[in-house]
Amino acid sequence: MKTKSKNPNPQKKTDLFSHAVDPQSINRDDAVKIIDDYFDKLGNQIVGLLKESFPIKALVLKTADDQNLKFPDDIQESSQIEVGTGPVTVDDKPAEGKFVMPDGVTLRIEKGIVKEIIQPTTAEIAARIRQEMADMRAQLKNIIVRKPFKRTGNCK
Repeated sequence: MKTKSKNPNPQKKTDLFSHAVDPQSINRDDAVKIIDDYFDKLGNQIVGLLKESFPIKALVLKTADDQNLKFPDDIQESSQIEVGTGPVTVDDKPAEGKFVMPDGVTLRIEKGIVKEIIQPTTAEIAARIRQEMADMRAQLKNIIVRKPFKRTGNCK
């Protein structure tokens, strides 16, 4: 009866290719670990290539008065902005003052750091919506011209 020989090399093999010669020398847990490590490494390489090919750009938001607020690279959407976010710049200089956003939110920024986020009240939101609707009606009045209906022989 032949007995299985133990691995003559006491060092643990760390890759799948070293086990190709003697497939009996690897157990299931080692194989799972090797495969997981391989896919982790592959995933990291893919993420690195994507970041290199498509670099993340800083978030730039327009204020209601058409200024560009540039936020740090780790901020990708406005919902991530919170008190302490910075540096925030306007024209490549640290932002300073109160900035009203198109949705009515006011950002108070001092020395490029967000100090306060002021949400609009429901009355302010309602007033803004009424104003936008009035502006839209005025624009539509210029576009829509009402002409009286013509009587044709088809009407009875």
